[in-house]
Amino acid sequence: MENISSGKVKTRKEHKCWGCTNIIPIGSTVERVTCADGGEISSVHYCDRCEKFLATLQSWETEDGFIFGELVQYPEYPTTGGQNGR
Repeated sequence: MENISSGKVKTRKEHKCWGCTNIIPIGSTVERVTCADGGEISSVHYCDRCEKFLATLQSWETEDGFIFGELVQYPEYPTTGGQNGR
C-alpha cells in the first residue's frame, strides 16, 4: 500500500472514522489519507481523537497501515477526550 496524499478536508457527507469506526458528521474538518494498493485507489478519514493518537505512535507502528477500527484495540488509545471537538 502506498500513500498518495494526506491532508485536512471538510466533510461534505457523513463518514466512518477508519481508526475507531465512529461517525464523522457532515462539516467536520478531519484528516483524509488517500492510498493506492494493487491498482485500486481509496481514501480513509480519521477523527480528531484518532489523528491525535496516531501522532503518538512510532513510525514503524504505522508503516503497514491499519484495518478498519483497529486503533481502539490499542491499550493506549484514549477512551475520553471527545470526538471531532465534542
